[in-house]
Amino acid sequence: MNSNILPYGSAPDAVPLPWFPTRFQAVIFRNWNIVSPERIAAALNSRVSEVLMHAEKMGLPVPPQVPDAWLKRGYVSIIRTNWQLLNYDAVLRLLDWNERQLADVLQNEDFLWIKLGSLKPMCPETSCRALTEEEEIRTAGIRKIVEKYPFSAIEMPFAFIDKFSGSAELSCNADGLFIAYSYSALYGDSLVNPELDPYPDKLLQALAAKGINAVWIPGVLYQLHYFKDAPQLSLNWEKRIESLNALVKKAAKYGMKIFLYLNEPRGLPIGLFKDDRFIQEKYLEVEDLEQNLYSMCTSKKAVLEYLDNAVKELFSSVPGLGGAFLISNSEYLTHCNSRCINGKKPTCPRCAGRPTPEIITEVITTIAEAAGSVDPDAQIIGWDWAWEPEWISAIAPELPKNVAIMTVSESHMPVEFDGVKTIVRDYSLSHHGPSRKSMATWKVAADNNLKRFAKIQISCTWEGSAVPYIPVTGLVDEHLAGLRKSGIKNYVTNWTLGGYPSINMDLLKMTHDEMVVRNFGDKAFEKITSALKLFSEAFRNFPFDLEVLYNSPHNIGPANLLYPQKTNYKATMVGIPYDDLQGWLGPYPAATYCTCLQKLCKIWRQGLDELKLASSEIAPEFRANYEDLASVAEACYCNYASAANQAFYIAELRESGKKEEINKLLAAEISLAARQLELSRRDSRLGFEATNHYAYTLNELLEKIINCEYIRQQNNSTV
Repeated sequence: MNSNILPYGSAPDAVPLPWFPTRFQAVIFRNWNIVSPERIAAALNSRVSEVLMHAEKMGLPVPPQVPDAWLKRGYVSIIRTNWQLLNYDAVLRLLDWNERQLADVLQNEDFLWIKLGSLKPMCPETSCRALTEEEEIRTAGIRKIVEKYPFSAIEMPFAFIDKFSGSAELSCNADGLFIAYSYSALYGDSLVNPELDPYPDKLLQALAAKGINAVWIPGVLYQLHYFKDAPQLSLNWEKRIESLNALVKKAAKYGMKIFLYLNEPRGLPIGLFKDDRFIQEKYLEVEDLEQNLYSMCTSKKAVLEYLDNAVKELFSSVPGLGGAFLISNSEYLTHCNSRCINGKKPTCPRCAGRPTPEIITEVITTIAEAAGSVDPDAQIIGWDWAWEPEWISAIAPELPKNVAIMTVSESHMPVEFDGVKTIVRDYSLSHHGPSRKSMATWKVAADNNLKRFAKIQISCTWEGSAVPYIPVTGLVDEHLAGLRKSGIKNYVTNWTLGGYPSINMDLLKMTHDEMVVRNFGDKAFEKITSALKLFSEAFRNFPFDLEVLYNSPHNIGPANLLYPQKTNYKATMVGIPYDDLQGWLGPYPAATYCTCLQKLCKIWRQGLDELKLASSEIAPEFRANYEDLASVAEACYCNYASAANQAFYIAELRESGKKEEINKLLAAEISLAARQLELSRRDSRLGFEATNHYAYTLNELLEKIINCEYIRQQNNSTV
């Protein structure tokens, strides 16, 4: 394929997968029960009968159970699990997409291209063929494993979408805004597919019952109005506006407002405008090859006029829209200085001499004044994400009074393990705020009569993203108490993860004791409280660092493969950890990282034991809540225990020749993968996160067992 649309990056050779006798078998195995045999056959340029035959040889259920939801709601998982298996042509055949569809998803689905490593591995075309005698023998071995560990779902993937529940009592907080993101929404262009409702009624009701009174969705201005100079970007904008209006009306039934997350003025794709001199001269400037975008230069009058007109049209077209919160630096490329962090110098000849705070103020003010001219009640929230701490003093005095200032509550909280010091940037339940830095930011906002918001994570973070919530209610309670003491009444309660209506979220409106009694009853109060306290104490040992959060395998746990030889692939941001130990560790030595997770797991295990003791004291009406907590808590344990095992394997065992220790670790990993497989078969929430869809599948957990058995055989056969 010679495409100018699809990115390739450095395009290294794909990672070998020797635990499968052939590459085409890996394709069949990973996609079984996810993509139809017809689509798998198309990807392999083979006959459906061949695919079915080879699936049966591996012990896979024939015919498979293939929920329609995978292609509608799980395409990110399909792309990721095939990234090392199929070239672009085969991926397109598997999905039945065109190049434009795939390019749009890679660019706009919450940094998916970056999550995949900003490179496309070179994968050869592969097709079904007859197996050799040796391959038949090895395939029979895979069949034995599959028969021992069935991976067909008991609760089908995505089934949780129809299982949200909440009382009819709506308890929205009148004194402040509690804004949440959907647990189940597609992060991409959800408004153009209203049938994939980002906020089902049951979810809105469940969130309202927890105290949430506003929800947000991502938006791109050129997709929400007619951009006359680049109409190809605005395709279906009327349908999005229609969907947004319907969503605003539906949310209002539950006492909720809809907010948009805007990262504007959004950069424009290089591939579309490389040869468009009119657009380039009128709007564009900096070329960012990492994101394949041009910046929108705010020093050009047309860009500010575009922002003003687009926002006015948006708020006029959607009466009742609650407002928007804005990231104005970093994230996607927007204005010319928006990626100039960590010492990176601006290159725009117009903007290089302008202070970045001046440009940020200009963007926020333009959006806020445009929105306010249509709806004086519209709340615009300026998030200080990636601002230098001193910028707030220059920006706040210049902002309109319909702007609020939001900062991450835990930003710059100190962390120290074994003498290694680092700080929190965000996404921390283990080392929560409010921090001195956030308090200082809020003081500047208050001094300038601007409303204050705290960005927090209330259900889960990248410390554990593939569970609906991390049950560390004691830490959440401490955090919320500190915010209330500081006078902070308005929260964005989660980013794209953490929107599950969990017991953690109950703490927005009730005490910890009230939460336990309401969810688990009086009789089990002491043991449930004890278990939750142990989980919270355990979690203080999480080896926090942003590099650890993004790169370490704790987010997918046992699903991450063990590689008998070094792959030379770098871990990708909340995507694929590979075996990049140095990337996992952040500032910590391997021993410190392992010790922290081992301490966490030791205390967490005590919490699980206490939770088991509570079982006999749970009244029938609380049994579902108890089973929910037990499932999530054990899944957390499997993920953290496996991350420690994987780091120890790479650091100490892979090249050591210590057969007994290697076999012991492999047995532990098999046990964890098998347990996580069983939990995930029964609980469709496990593995799911809105932007990554399923961070791991049942197939990948079973593949991990096959992977470990292969390494064990190789280990035992070496002299």
